[in-house]
Amino acid sequence: MLLPDTLSPVDDQLVAGFRDRSQELRVRAKQQGLAVEVYLPQGARAGYYAEHAADWVLPLILGVPAATLADLLAGEIRLWISTWRDEGRSRTPMLRYREVVIDERTQTTKVREVEGPADEVADWIARRPALSPGGEPHEEEEWRWPHSE
Repeated sequence: MLLPDTLSPVDDQLVAGFRDRSQELRVRAKQQGLAVEVYLPQGARAGYYAEHAADWVLPLILGVPAATLADLLAGEIRLWISTWRDEGRSRTPMLRYREVVIDERTQTTKVREVEGPADEVADWIARRPALSPGGEPHEEEEWRWPHSE
């Protein structure tokens, strides 16, 4: 499930802001047979949200992606990198990835975020370790950033 990045009142209506890459990911997931829902609060309309902190920011994802979705995300990032380079850009773009994990037992949420060179983030997403049987990521392993040489 993709969550809005912002909720803002615009002309007396609540607007749920999504980044432009959200739709691209939904289309790619649908092509691969994956259902991806977009969360809109009651009475809100979808809108566009832009951020300039990183070259690319993936939409906020609810839950830790399963292997299939992780592969989809990593593949999409690699396509973006290829397009970036085809456009003549030589530096590696920076990417921000975020996910929301809900602890059903305590009814709390955690937002986890990594930001770095897009190729490294794609590789990290693709090879993340599996979850523990209870569904909570192993903290000491889950967010260990790959070491660059």
